[in-house]
Amino acid sequence: MPSSSDIQSTIFRNMTPEEKWKVATQLYWSARGLKEAYLQALHPGWTVGEVNEAVKMWMASGTE
Repeated sequence: MPSSSDIQSTIFRNMTPEEKWKVATQLYWSARGLKEAYLQALHPGWTVGEVNEAVKMWMASGTE
């Protein structure tokens, strides 16, 4: 029986470039939204601009 990793690899291999781009874009926006919600909960006094700037810096650096 193939592992879930093998199945997932097969699915990605069979995707068109456009489908891969769509998945990557969805992952980006999901990660960004989760980080935004986390920072808003962690720093309730921050303005929307401060949260957005912190998210932007996090996404650019790829670190916590």
